Amino acid sequence: MIARIWQGAVPTHKSNEYLRLMREVAVPDYRSVPGNHGAFVLRQTKGETTDFMMLTFWDSKDAIEKFAGDDIETAKYYEFDRDFLIELDPQVKHYELYEGSASGQRGAADLSLAEADSIWNLRKWQVEPNLRPRHEHIWFSSIGW
Repeated sequence: MIARIWQGAVPTHKSNEYLRLMREVAVPDYRSVPGNHGAFVLRQTKGETTDFMMLTFWDSKDAIEKFAGDDIETAKYYEFDRDFLIELDPQVKHYELYEGSASGQRGAADLSLAEADSIWNLRKWQVEPNLRPRHEHIWFSSIGW
């Protein structure tokens, strides 16, 4: 499984409207793509600037290409982004996901999709977003294509 992370910043006075658009437009777009296993908006306000991060989970590079196009290292932007973002960073980051336990580590390639969904409980989070994740350790390691 692969995590894709995009980051951007907006003026704080625009952050609620930007969050609304991310939840109503971007998140459903991510989740509509076969091979996507979750799309989450993270927000942190620091004074006059609010940082946003999109954290998405994917089956494979091919699944990401269905969403982002051939160059998966380039960020995908929506029409409304130019009205909110302070700058349009062209890059995103990708990480392989690893589940760790006392009995050892398995790479994302060793997990079935059912196991991955169970580990991160993503489907349950999408339906019941107030649930807390279980206390398991997840490591992210950078992928070089």
